[in-house]
Amino acid sequence: MPRPWASWSDDQVKLVGGISAGGISNVVGIPLDRFRISVAQDAVFARPLPGHLSDTMRTLGSAYTGGVARVAMKGTASTLNLFIPPELREYGPFTASFVTGFVFSPVLNVPRMLQMAKINGERYPSAALRLFTTGAGMRTYASNTALFAPGEALRMTLCFGTKDFLAPFVRPAGSAASEAEVFGRAASLAVATGPVVAVVESVASLASETVSTVHAKLGAVSQGGDAAAMRAEALGAVVNPRYIARCFTSLCTKNIVANTATFFFMFLADEYTQYARERDAGSGNRLRRRTTFEELIGGDHTPEGVPAMGARLSRKFTNRND
Repeated sequence: MPRPWASWSDDQVKLVGGISAGGISNVVGIPLDRFRISVAQDAVFARPLPGHLSDTMRTLGSAYTGGVARVAMKGTASTLNLFIPPELREYGPFTASFVTGFVFSPVLNVPRMLQMAKINGERYPSAALRLFTTGAGMRTYASNTALFAPGEALRMTLCFGTKDFLAPFVRPAGSAASEAEVFGRAASLAVATGPVVAVVESVASLASETVSTVHAKLGAVSQGGDAAAMRAEALGAVVNPRYIARCFTSLCTKNIVANTATFFFMFLADEYTQYARERDAGSGNRLRRRTTFEELIGGDHTPEGVPAMGARLSRKFTNRND
């Protein structure tokens, strides 16, 4: 029985892989994100972690409010990472992810702002009209994107940059000889990198949130005679080992599940692309499998040749302008 994906180009494989990553990761990640928030709001330890999880499962429907926008944002980010040539991702994983996140932050901020509007009770069409068809809305979007861009670049660096940095160290030797091996290699890569990236993201997120919360609480303390005591109380409520441990556990659990699901489909796209190229190498179909980026700059490239990509790209556009 013919497989429809057997004739897909590299771009089609990466697009489907990125969209699938965004969809599946949010199916499992959104409820766990609600669980994480519930744990973070329980500063007095009123309920154990299983109790917060059961509460989340009982109100599962409301957890998916804004889910379409979240899928769009995660799918877009995953697809953008896949469209970076593997050679560039291997040569400069953190730089490639940071630049991609920063440059495409205006695109990624569209579903983010629609998601926030949906959570506040506004319908997607109404929010889109308000934000993108009025001067005030566009100014709000522009100022929000300016604040969002550095943070999104850092998030993509921690997530996708770390993934791409780890991949060469944990990738199985050789190449896949069948589609079943493609599946197995993608699964092993996702399981190996997902938890590590989750820990990196969780530590960074928890540290930044703790610092910002402490700063906010200290800023709210009055300058009266008992200011020192109030500061100590505010710090004690946030910098609490038990509270931090509970928050880290819930956040890391959510990140492990979501990242492993995301990375599986991303590695599946990468591994299948490589498998299809090698399979088609002797059949004259290699040019059909070239990506948009390769068609743009021309030539085969290896990690050693990555620094020359910029020169080739510059020459390409210079020749066109002449």
